[in-house]
Amino acid sequence: MWHLLYNALLLIASPIILVTLLAKQRCRRGLPQRLGLEEGSFGLFRLFGAFEQKKPNQPDQPNRPVIWIHAVSLGEVVAVTPLVK
Repeated sequence: MWHLLYNALLLIASPIILVTLLAKQRCRRGLPQRLGLEEGSFGLFRLFGAFEQKKPNQPDQPNRPVIWIHAVSLGEVVAVTPLVK
């Protein structure tokens, strides 16, 4: 019951959340990627200037393999620092 209510409220609130995110300039950059959309797949984001900058996560040397390390808390960041170095 609560799951259904939560999903219904989320569905009703999602347009309001999307408009709010598009209204804030600091939230526009990278919003399509966070929503799982690609650059050319949705013209509304291009209209609002969501693609003002190039992708920030491009490696300096594109021919070399890249390893992503995910650390959420400060303890995880401290623990993974020797691995990164």
